[in-house]
Amino acid sequence: MAAKSKTPRRRPVKRTGKKERTPAFFLVVIVIAVVAIAVSYFYLTNTSEEESDGFFSPVTNLFTTPGDSTKAADESLVKPIDEAEEKTIPVEQIEKTIIEGTWVSTLNGAMLSFKGNRFKLEFPSIEKRAMLQGHFKIMGGKIHLVNTLSDDLCGMENGTYSFTVKGEDLILKSENDPCKMRKENLSTDWFKL
Repeated sequence: MAAKSKTPRRRPVKRTGKKERTPAFFLVVIVIAVVAIAVSYFYLTNTSEEESDGFFSPVTNLFTTPGDSTKAADESLVKPIDEAEEKTIPVEQIEKTIIEGTWVSTLNGAMLSFKGNRFKLEFPSIEKRAMLQGHFKIMGGKIHLVNTLSDDLCGMENGTYSFTVKGEDLILKSENDPCKMRKENLSTDWFKL
């Protein structure tokens, strides 16, 4: 019999063709999985309500019952617009809209225009007169005028006029206007051009 050798005999390693996977490979797989989860979370949280309702509606329908109070509570948070509130327009804005446009004086044919927050008084007659131009504001049913173009004629003095609109006529009455020229020309009846 042959003597046994004291060194253990190694068994041959079977090669299956698979490479050993290193820890770096597993780290890459984990990073890709985390990125995929983050992207899907971002997409789901940033989709519009309409898109998400369509996407989750089968799941949502499983959890809501016909007598569910959560939907009613959500609907109570939405307050319908009252028609009276929707149509409420400040009086000053209505008055401003009423006087907007061009008016012609029954006194001397002068033309008075209101547009936006500006007014213009022109004298298209044979004798050449300086045009008055400036800003106006309506407060408390009165028109407040301040000239900006012809400072030498009226300065920056505020003129206050009450007004009435009857059909296509505008009636201006001076309440307080230190500018004599403006007061003489505006305190009259005007018709819409």
